[in-house]
Amino acid sequence: MFSLIIAVHNGAATLPRMLNALSRTHHPSCGLEIIAVDNASTDETREILESHLPDLPMTILEEPRQGKSFALNTGIAHARGDFIVFTDDDVVPDPNWLIAYQDAAERHGDIGLFAGQVRHLWEKPPPPWLRYLAEIGKSCGGTPMDLEEQIISSGEIKGCNLMVRRSTLADTRFSELAGVNFSTAAPSSGGEDTLFAKEVGKPGECILFVPEACVKHIVQTHEIGIWPVFSRYVRIGCSFPIEAKGSISLLGYPGWGLRQAVSETVTCLLWLMRGKSQNAALGMIHLAKTLGGLSAGRRISSMKKH
Repeated sequence: MFSLIIAVHNGAATLPRMLNALSRTHHPSCGLEIIAVDNASTDETREILESHLPDLPMTILEEPRQGKSFALNTGIAHARGDFIVFTDDDVVPDPNWLIAYQDAAERHGDIGLFAGQVRHLWEKPPPPWLRYLAEIGKSCGGTPMDLEEQIISSGEIKGCNLMVRRSTLADTRFSELAGVNFSTAAPSSGGEDTLFAKEVGKPGECILFVPEACVKHIVQTHEIGIWPVFSRYVRIGCSFPIEAKGSISLLGYPGWGLRQAVSETVTCLLWLMRGKSQNAALGMIHLAKTLGGLSAGRRISSMKKH
């Protein structure tokens, strides 16, 4: 059996579209159960889920502790399948999504972790630089468009399209640490999916990318623009603190880190002046990660002093 776990938090804007597409998805021949975990939603999420019960083999669970890892681990605790698929409330699966996973699992019986392709459904046309970042797997949760079926690293997986064998999963669960367990709280930077893949793969387990197992991420209007992309990479950078550690510092920031931020800012501006928006976009995300790392490092250093 396949168990599909959907973590849902205030998904009213995208959940109906997701569930409608899911009802048209072909089920694996071995059977399917759907576990939707309502993660402390305050909108109409519960009502929307209940309205689709006649169309889907779905169980609705409640997880009052806000945090994606809490929701996913609650789902795992109730899952009965030999294969567990993880997805989000803002994707539209292709009709053969789960069939592609089943086929890959049958062809590769020695592999326990599988990752699928993520494309995009834009609520408004994105600027060219953002479309470029999305197509190379650097923004909006996408995977590289030219990535073929192959073994990939844990850093290349996307949490909205991931499958694991029950036998491979064993006792591994998603990290519930505050900084990793993604939520709307400020310190949360996410990364629970990458860490999960690393933990599952500790014995040398391979991760197979399956391009035919495709979902499309609904990119909402408020996610399209410079600030949403920049702030996301600042959050990512917070997972890699840049500390002074005895080096020359200014206002608690290491001098070499500040020089790196200045250099990246200048480089980004030069690309813009030359009309190279794609290069500038890549420079922007590097700068954002550096700033996030500097902020996290300064916070850690301050805590150590007190």
